[in-house]
Amino acid sequence: MNAIVIQHVPAVTLLVDTDVLIWHLRGLPQATRRLGLINPLTLSAVSYLEVLQGMRNKAEPAAV
Repeated sequence: MNAIVIQHVPAVTLLVDTDVLIWHLRGLPQATRRLGLINPLTLSAVSYLEVLQGMRNKAEPAAV
């Protein structure tokens, strides 16, 4: 007899906007709380590159 494996699949996937990521990285508590509610976080390649492009020094990318 084969075992049945049930996996949890989120009903909705939310794409995180660049502005929300930037607000979180700048320490805005409301943005951090909202991001904490999203599991898993999903962002586009464009958003990722926009955040990296906006980094001010070489140490900041470690925060992303």
